[in-house]
Amino acid sequence: RQRARGRLVALPRLRCAERPSAAAASLPPPPFAAADAMGSFYRALSKQLIKGYVQQRAVVPWYQQEQQLSLVEQWWKDTCYPVWFKYVKGPYERYQYEHAVAELRGYGLMFDDQHNDKDPIVERAIELLPHDLAVGRHRRLMRAFEMNTKKT
Repeated sequence: RQRARGRLVALPRLRCAERPSAAAASLPPPPFAAADAMGSFYRALSKQLIKGYVQQRAVVPWYQQEQQLSLVEQWWKDTCYPVWFKYVKGPYERYQYEHAVAELRGYGLMFDDQHNDKDPIVERAIELLPHDLAVGRHRRLMRAFEMNTKKT
């Protein structure tokens, strides 16, 4: 069987005595041989392109690669940042949190009650809450709205 322009062509089997001679082998190739060679070229080209594409896909994106810090960055991370966080950033963030919680407690709210109900993620989280917690959250919000409107 041989391929001719994408189709299989059945050739009759030749016995030893019927095999073509050397003179017949020197004849020009049949007209479909060029098309078959082009088909094999495109087949080989597509295989190489697919190999290259698979190898490119295997590359880890830059944001997932482990970052190498410079000597200055490593020194800052190991020596300066813990002191900065302990004495400056940490106490400031703690003060901000405590101040926000104190304001919310004045209205009877919890810290998580301040999230927007219309945000799809928050909306889904509220749906997943047990019924008693969802009702308690709703009542706290209604009480806070009422207290805010009656405030003078």
